[in-house]
This record gives sequence, C-alpha cells and structure tokens, in this order.
Amino acid sequence: MRHLFIGLAVILSATTAATPIAAAPAAAKADPAVLKAIEDPRRAEKNRARDIYRHPAETLAFFDVRKGQTVIEFYPGGGWYTEILAPLLKGNGRYVAMPPSSAKSLASAKAMLERNKDWFGPVDVVPFDQTEPLAFPAGTADRVLTFRNIHNLIMSGDVIAAKAFADYYAALKPGGILGVVEHRLPGQREGEIERLHQALDYPSPCHGSWLHPGWRKRDQRQPERYA
Repeated sequence: MRHLFIGLAVILSATTAATPIAAAPAAAKADPAVLKAIEDPRRAEKNRARDIYRHPAETLAFFDVRKGQTVIEFYPGGGWYTEILAPLLKGNGRYVAMPPSSAKSLASAKAMLERNKDWFGPVDVVPFDQTEPLAFPAGTADRVLTFRNIHNLIMSGDVIAAKAFADYYAALKPGGILGVVEHRLPGQREGEIERLHQALDYPSPCHGSWLHPGWRKRDQRQPERYA
C-alpha cells in the first residue's frame, strides 16, 4: 500500500509501505533551473511582484520539483505557477494542467496555455471531473501540485474533496509527492467560510474525512503569510 505524507504548504509523498519515513530537509535548496524559470522576464510583472510573498523558489524546492518530471498542476487558474512550471519542464519533463471540467474553466485554461505556447512548449490538459474516473494514466505522475485551492474543494463538499484526493493518489507514482499550498483567514474571523478554512487547521492540516486512508504526515512546516 502506498502512503502519503504532509507539510508547509502541505507536502504528501507516496512511498511503498516498506520505505522509511524521512522528513524533508529543514532548508531546501532551490534548483538552478527552477531559479532560472522564476527569473524569466517573460513572466507577468504582476506575478513577479508576488514572489516576495509566495516564495516560489522555496516552495518548489520543498516539493522537490525538478526538470525531467511529470508534474500535474491542479486548478492552474490564471497561470501564476504555470509560468514557472511549464517552461521549467519544456523539453525535459511533462507539464499537465488539470483545470475544472466545466466548459468555462476548461476554455479559460486552454486559452491561457495557447497564448503562451511558444514559451511553455507542448503541454497537456486533463480536466478534473467531479464524477467521472480520472482521465490520466494511474501511477505516472512524479508530482501533483495545487496552490490555494483546497479550501475551495472543502467548500464544495466532502464528496468532491474526496474525489480530488483520490485522483491525486491514483495519479502519483510510488515515491511521488503531492504538494499543497493553502491559505486561511485570520483565526478571529467568524462565519461559515472561516469554519471551512479551519478544516485545514495548522499544525494538522490533513484530517478531513475526504482524505484517502493512504495519506500520512511526512513533514510539517508552520505557515507564512502568503499573499
């Protein structure tokens, strides 16, 4: 049975049951190729301005993202991380966008990728369907990454969240990593949205009923104020 482990930002890695559990290093060193992608002047200026808050070099180092991997980005949205990941993997690896399967979301993701095709190179689009089986070869992804999306899944209900995590689990190779970056409202805020954010309460962000039984904590880092 594969198991998955958590941290940060949350980190989950799939391993065989016989593999010892090892915590991620306290200070991950950024890969030069990742730094080159981050420093690319073709990135949108408004996106580059958020680097000091979102820490892409440290985040991708923590998730051990490298050239040569197959990386799925769940719900890429406007492409903040896509501008880093797709060029990083161009020619040596595989970038897979996994947007929602709704016509509007799928069209938006495809348009974003098409606008940047010369920069991003060949990419794949595999929509996340809330009810249909995963349309991606099982056990072939090195990394599944999702940035600031888990609270949306929780607000969509346990069934949809469970389906998403089951798809992540199915897509990953043994030894693969699911990296999750999440944010939350201040603890003093009240209301239903805050209650849902608290479902990812630190320092134990992985205790929802929607989690696959194979997920297990690998490493935990206290959150920073991401923006």
